[in-house]
Amino acid sequence: MRKIKKYLKIHGGELNSRKVFFYQRSNLRPLTGRWRQVISDKFNDLEGKNVADLFAGSGIWGISMLSNRAKHVVFFEKDARSLRVIRENLIDLKVTQGRYSMVYGSLPHSLQTSESSFDLICCDPPFKNLDLGSEVLKSCQNLVKRQTTLVCRWPNKISLPKLYNLELVQKIEHGNESLNFFNLKNV
Repeated sequence: MRKIKKYLKIHGGELNSRKVFFYQRSNLRPLTGRWRQVISDKFNDLEGKNVADLFAGSGIWGISMLSNRAKHVVFFEKDARSLRVIRENLIDLKVTQGRYSMVYGSLPHSLQTSESSFDLICCDPPFKNLDLGSEVLKSCQNLVKRQTTLVCRWPNKISLPKLYNLELVQKIEHGNESLNFFNLKNV
């Protein structure tokens, strides 16, 4: 099967309008331009913040966060080819190596073994395996601290799992999916 090389444009920040490439695969759903703009507008200054990009895929979420001056982004991905492409994009964009790291492995296990602390967690689970997405979201509850925001892309027709110590603070719908923003509940 022939690989189809596609491009995504970065919205906002230091890398605004630069392009990243990815190879189209049937299970890859990169963020649309609309979602990339929403993310860039909402998190336009992440200076000093640590970010997790779960189910990194094309890496566009994490790269967008680096463009918006995130201190460090950890890309979590189980597909070695995707991590290789993300690394190539980061090198082409001249992002210094100390600003990112990559974790190869399946979620939620690789998340549980991470010793990092995050200010922003971006979760974009495969819509074909939302059971895994639910499991990962539940695991994220343990990582969310007072200052942490968890953002999850999710299909509108399917209910989000119950996250007992997290509060849904904003939901933005577009088409058949939504971005859901969670913070730690005030106890």
